[in-house]
Amino acid sequence: MNYKIIKLLFDPRETINKEEFLFGIIVLFFLAFIFILDFTIINSVTSIISSKGAQLLATHKVIKPFTIPNLPIGFILFYSVLTLAIKRVKDLKSKLWIGALVGILIFLFFDVVFLKPTTSLGVFSDLIGIEVDNQVKVFHVFNILFYVLLGISSILFLSVLSGAKPYIKDGYKKGSLTINQFIKQLGLLFITAFIFSILFGIILVIADNNNFLNRNMFWQSIIFGIPSLLIIIWYLKLVYMRLNNTTFSFFNYILCLIVYIISFAALIIITSKVDNLNYINMSLTFFSVISIAFSFINLSLFLLDKDSKPLVFGIEKQD
Repeated sequence: MNYKIIKLLFDPRETINKEEFLFGIIVLFFLAFIFILDFTIINSVTSIISSKGAQLLATHKVIKPFTIPNLPIGFILFYSVLTLAIKRVKDLKSKLWIGALVGILIFLFFDVVFLKPTTSLGVFSDLIGIEVDNQVKVFHVFNILFYVLLGISSILFLSVLSGAKPYIKDGYKKGSLTINQFIKQLGLLFITAFIFSILFGIILVIADNNNFLNRNMFWQSIIFGIPSLLIIIWYLKLVYMRLNNTTFSFFNYILCLIVYIISFAALIIITSKVDNLNYINMSLTFFSVISIAFSFINLSLFLLDKDSKPLVFGIEKQD
């Protein structure tokens, strides 16, 4: 096991340079994305159940099955962001309260973008058939843009200034990636996906005023599907190169991914076609177990090394 990332996010005693700070932010983006993905899936299931009637939804709310645990992701993000910011200002020979303040601003960015998905519903309510007053939408847009601007500015502030600690690059080996190299490439992937999301949002706005695009779902699927597929292929390539430098094979990762996709598809089909809540809850519980295991495997990309000797799930034997 490599505990470099754990120390980076949770140990406030050391100092970090600007590259290590960005690496920590990228890892937190990855954690937040996993949370959003699980949140979206669970709420999609709830939405399908609600379409079958209020009685079934109420019963589902009362008799809740075992689902993906609500990990204290808010606390993890808050503590990790503060730790990164404080360690960074130590390297800049600045006061700790400045690091705490900047860390809080960065956390507010994560909070509004990832932890408060309902904030964006005021903006995209038309897409889900909910009417929201324009003044409410403007208020939500202002909140989102304000916190995003503060957060990005704070991240740039700490990632541009040079401090006392030097950065030592990892040696490059063709066909494989170290943890730091993987995180750097993952950051480029996130930036590309973010730009694509903005462009797709602009296209949706244009399509709303264009009868051809608005009615032609084929072109909307092409515009959204091809870039999404390219991003997924890019991510799988990074995973392949990263796993070449670990004890976990890419073949096993693909098998786990296939099981995850099949269990997700089965969950959606059962929820859509079956009215018996017992079967729905059983499928939701089964998918939750698969999702937890797959999330752990994705997180292991930041932990495993080639020299590790895992017993079970990458846990080392301690002498």
